[in-house]
Amino acid sequence: MSDLIDHISISVTDFVKAQIFYGPVLELLGFGNPCDFDGILGYQSAKTTTMILLFLVNSAPSTPLHVAFRAQSKAQVQKFYDVAMAHGGTDNGAPGLRPDYGDNYYGAFVLDPDGNNVEFVARL
Repeated sequence: MSDLIDHISISVTDFVKAQIFYGPVLELLGFGNPCDFDGILGYQSAKTTTMILLFLVNSAPSTPLHVAFRAQSKAQVQKFYDVAMAHGGTDNGAPGLRPDYGDNYYGAFVLDPDGNNVEFVARL
Protein backbone atom coordinates (compact mmCIF):
# COMPACT_ATOMS: atom_id res chain seq x y z
CA MET A 1 0.00 0.00 0.00
CA SER A 2 1.27 3.42 -0.86
CA ASP A 3 1.93 6.24 1.57
CA LEU A 4 -0.29 8.33 -0.70
CA ILE A 5 -3.18 7.10 1.44
CA ASP A 6 -3.07 8.26 5.04
CA HIS A 7 -6.11 6.35 6.28
CA ILE A 8 -9.32 4.65 5.21
CA SER A 9 -12.43 4.82 7.42
CA ILE A 10 -14.94 1.96 7.45
CA SER A 11 -18.22 2.27 9.34
CA VAL A 12 -19.19 -0.85 11.29
CA THR A 13 -22.12 -1.71 13.55
CA ASP A 14 -20.33 -4.28 15.73
CA PHE A 15 -16.65 -4.03 16.75
CA VAL A 16 -16.47 -7.71 17.69
CA LYS A 17 -17.71 -8.89 14.28
CA ALA A 18 -15.53 -6.29 12.57
CA GLN A 19 -12.41 -7.45 14.45
CA ILE A 20 -13.17 -11.09 13.66
CA PHE A 21 -13.39 -10.20 9.96
CA TYR A 22 -10.82 -7.42 9.52
CA GLY A 23 -8.12 -8.66 11.93
CA PRO A 24 -7.11 -11.72 9.86
CA VAL A 25 -7.80 -10.00 6.52
CA LEU A 26 -5.63 -6.96 7.31
CA GLU A 27 -2.92 -9.17 8.81
CA LEU A 28 -2.37 -10.53 5.28
CA LEU A 29 -1.29 -7.00 4.31
CA GLY A 30 0.99 -6.43 7.30
CA PHE A 31 -1.41 -4.46 9.51
CA GLY A 32 -0.90 -5.05 13.22
CA ASN A 33 -3.21 -5.40 16.19
CA PRO A 34 -5.79 -2.66 16.50
CA CYS A 35 -5.32 0.36 18.73
CA ASP A 36 -8.36 1.91 20.41
CA PHE A 37 -8.68 5.65 19.79
CA ASP A 38 -11.69 6.61 21.91
CA GLY A 39 -14.12 4.19 20.27
CA ILE A 40 -12.32 3.98 16.94
CA LEU A 41 -10.23 0.93 16.12
CA GLY A 42 -7.12 1.73 14.11
CA TYR A 43 -5.01 -0.87 12.34
CA GLN A 44 -1.49 0.42 11.59
CA SER A 45 0.54 -0.89 8.68
CA ALA A 46 4.01 -2.17 9.54
CA LYS A 47 5.16 -1.28 6.00
CA THR A 48 3.76 2.24 5.58
CA THR A 49 2.16 4.98 7.64
CA THR A 50 -1.29 4.06 6.35
CA MET A 51 -4.05 3.24 8.83
CA ILE A 52 -7.37 1.46 8.48
CA LEU A 53 -9.90 2.92 10.94
CA LEU A 54 -13.08 1.13 11.98
CA PHE A 55 -15.77 3.52 13.23
CA LEU A 56 -18.63 2.20 15.34
CA VAL A 57 -22.00 3.50 14.15
CA ASN A 58 -25.45 2.85 15.62
CA SER A 59 -26.96 1.69 12.35
CA ALA A 60 -25.75 0.12 9.15
CA PRO A 61 -23.90 2.48 6.82
CA SER A 62 -26.30 4.11 4.35
CA THR A 63 -23.93 3.55 1.44
CA PRO A 64 -21.66 0.51 1.56
CA LEU A 65 -17.98 1.20 1.03
CA HIS A 66 -15.88 -0.49 -1.63
CA VAL A 67 -12.19 -0.76 -0.83
CA ALA A 68 -9.69 -2.68 -2.95
CA PHE A 69 -6.38 -3.84 -1.48
CA ARG A 70 -3.45 -4.61 -3.76
CA ALA A 71 -2.34 -8.23 -3.68
CA GLN A 72 1.03 -9.46 -4.91
CA SER A 73 -0.16 -12.68 -6.54
CA LYS A 74 -3.09 -14.94 -7.39
CA ALA A 75 -2.17 -16.98 -4.34
CA GLN A 76 -2.55 -13.94 -2.06
CA VAL A 77 -5.96 -13.15 -3.61
CA GLN A 78 -7.05 -16.73 -2.95
CA LYS A 79 -5.75 -16.61 0.62
CA PHE A 80 -7.62 -13.33 1.25
CA TYR A 81 -10.82 -14.88 -0.07
CA ASP A 82 -10.42 -18.01 2.08
CA VAL A 83 -9.56 -16.05 5.24
CA ALA A 84 -12.36 -13.51 4.72
CA MET A 85 -14.95 -16.23 4.11
CA ALA A 86 -13.78 -18.15 7.21
CA HIS A 87 -14.17 -15.02 9.37
CA GLY A 88 -17.72 -13.91 8.61
CA GLY A 89 -17.48 -12.68 5.03
CA THR A 90 -20.07 -13.29 2.32
CA ASP A 91 -19.04 -14.18 -1.22
CA ASN A 92 -19.40 -11.30 -3.66
CA GLY A 93 -17.14 -12.67 -6.40
CA ALA A 94 -14.82 -15.67 -6.14
CA PRO A 95 -11.16 -15.29 -7.15
CA GLY A 96 -10.70 -15.04 -10.88
CA LEU A 97 -9.76 -12.95 -13.87
CA ARG A 98 -11.93 -9.88 -14.46
CA PRO A 99 -11.35 -9.00 -18.15
CA ASP A 100 -14.03 -6.29 -17.98
CA TYR A 101 -11.81 -4.43 -15.47
CA GLY A 102 -8.63 -4.66 -17.52
CA ASP A 103 -6.05 -7.00 -18.90
CA ASN A 104 -4.64 -9.33 -16.26
CA TYR A 105 -6.96 -8.04 -13.50
CA TYR A 106 -7.31 -10.89 -11.01
CA GLY A 107 -9.52 -10.24 -8.02
CA ALA A 108 -11.89 -11.52 -5.36
CA PHE A 109 -14.74 -9.72 -3.60
CA VAL A 110 -16.15 -10.38 -0.12
CA LEU A 111 -18.82 -8.46 1.78
CA ASP A 112 -17.89 -7.72 5.39
CA PRO A 113 -20.51 -8.23 8.17
CA ASP A 114 -21.93 -4.73 7.41
CA GLY A 115 -22.17 -5.18 3.64
CA ASN A 116 -19.03 -3.25 2.71
CA ASN A 117 -17.42 -4.67 -0.44
CA VAL A 118 -13.80 -5.62 0.27
CA GLU A 119 -11.65 -6.62 -2.68
CA PHE A 120 -8.16 -7.99 -3.15
CA VAL A 121 -6.72 -7.46 -6.63
CA ALA A 122 -3.52 -8.59 -8.29
CA ARG A 123 -2.57 -7.00 -11.59
CA LEU A 124 -0.65 -9.79 -13.26
